[in-house]
Amino acid sequence: MRYLLNIAFLIISVLLLSCKDDLLQEEAVPKFSKIYSSLEDIEAVDFIAKPDGSGYLILANNKNSTNTNSDIYLINTDNEGFQLSSFHIKTNTYDQGVTLKFGNENDLYILGIRKETANNAFSKSILLKANLEGEPVKAANDTTSSIAEIKTLAAESNQSITMNDFMIDAVGYIYFAGTIRRPQRNDKTNEIVQIYNLNNFNFEDTTTRVMQFEEIPRNLNSIVYNNTTANKIIQEQFTSYNYLYTTIGHEYTSSNQDSVAPPSYNIVRKIYKEMQSAVAEPTTIGNENDEQLGAILQDGYEGNLYLAGSYRNSNNDSLFLIRSTFNPIQPDQENPYFSTNWFIFSGYGNNVVSMTRTNSGKIIMATTEYIPENELEAATTNSYLLKFSEAGILIENEAFKLQNSKFYNIKKILSLNDNSVIILSSLEFENTSKSVGLVKIFF
Repeated sequence: MRYLLNIAFLIISVLLLSCKDDLLQEEAVPKFSKIYSSLEDIEAVDFIAKPDGSGYLILANNKNSTNTNSDIYLINTDNEGFQLSSFHIKTNTYDQGVTLKFGNENDLYILGIRKETANNAFSKSILLKANLEGEPVKAANDTTSSIAEIKTLAAESNQSITMNDFMIDAVGYIYFAGTIRRPQRNDKTNEIVQIYNLNNFNFEDTTTRVMQFEEIPRNLNSIVYNNTTANKIIQEQFTSYNYLYTTIGHEYTSSNQDSVAPPSYNIVRKIYKEMQSAVAEPTTIGNENDEQLGAILQDGYEGNLYLAGSYRNSNNDSLFLIRSTFNPIQPDQENPYFSTNWFIFSGYGNNVVSMTRTNSGKIIMATTEYIPENELEAATTNSYLLKFSEAGILIENEAFKLQNSKFYNIKKILSLNDNSVIILSSLEFENTSKSVGLVKIFF
């Protein structure tokens, strides 16, 4: 049955990958197309290329049909997408993968979220470690049936902390960025950053609590909860200035009775100059027009970023791409200045999910569009691959649409050195079973 699914997915991939004029370019025919399945549903989350070029590691969530249980699931493939092994990390809690990254010694780290049950309001963030083949590290003194040692990040009992991203610096510190929430405080949120010495995460024993090196804000009990979030954290590439890392997220500003301005939802970038700096100067990147951040991409130059997303206003189906360019600090400036170039376009879905950069400097963006069920057709998820110039200009004659009922739901794209693109998708079949898809095309 699994072989038939692979054959079916390959046929559908060839038939449904089309450009805007419905002409299938030879370069876009899949070079490989794989489906990965389990005894239960698995939903794609993220993937990463192995540093030695030997294949890919895929992060997924293994869920039962009623979604009352969720486990982290890892898939190890070669560079042609053939599955070599998989690891189902079973627990008695509701665990979900968030993202995965390699450390300085090619160790794989997996960030996840843990709740006691699917409907529990409180969540904790967890960290796992695996080798280059995706095999999780298990503590030597663990006598249980678990195949992985799972570390819980520090949190108080009345705090719900969801880490959305992490980075590891060259010295060996790991930085987590996310959102802290206390349900009893009207569900308001605040950005949080936690920094740990990675050496303190001893995955060889069963110690469950690891104390952080630094936490921002430092006193969680005094948080104002000003409706900020941190979606991404990146290591800055400045060489001329002593900037360490940046968080990118949202800041929600509500209107008050003395203001005629409506509520706004802004994209905010915060640059931290020191590891133990408790204050960062925020830079608002958005136009205070309800922008919803979808993906970011560092463009390889000092402090420059591409940011893309959609609008929270349901009446606005446009997407945007921002090129945020760093301008050197002048003698009369205390903080860096960023100029922004905005590009707004429509007709290619309503959600930005991923961006990647080719060797030639072009930007490839993946977008999705969910079309609800109606009297004539079942619900459909369409996905698009768009190409932009380095300056951020959409190249419309190179836009591709991937469509089929419940078949295409892109989660991430990755450009390789040969200008091919690897596409990770969540797949849902007519019997509602869910699997993971990986496709390689030249685009």
